[in-house]
Amino acid sequence: MFSKIMIPVDLSHWDKMARPIEIAMELARSHDADILLVSVESDHPSSIAHNPQEFRQKLSAAAKELASRSGLAVESQAIICSDPTSEMSQQLLHAADESGTDLIVMATHIPGLMDHVFASHGGHVARYAKISVFLVR
Repeated sequence: MFSKIMIPVDLSHWDKMARPIEIAMELARSHDADILLVSVESDHPSSIAHNPQEFRQKLSAAAKELASRSGLAVESQAIICSDPTSEMSQQLLHAADESGTDLIVMATHIPGLMDHVFASHGGHVARYAKISVFLVR
């Protein structure tokens, strides 16, 4: 049913990614699917990495650790852009299209008042993706 599952991750909140990652790994096992970790980051130094190359290395290391722990095929794709906050949803949709992903498993938050004015990244991705999206709270 699914052959490639994309998990958008935020390395600065890696400790909060356990539930969506576990759900995606369970789905990947049951469908014999591969996993693609995708993360969008600024081209400027941040608390995560000093430069894009270091960011790519950290994301790749996270993918290797997940592959080792789960026995699944896990790849990573770092997306570097000038303004991740405003570009994230579009970048994730583009990555899903380009990679051949057929399911996105994505963390989201409980909707609040501001979500009536500004769509969350998860809400935007779920609304505009051409594939299935599983939002995990």
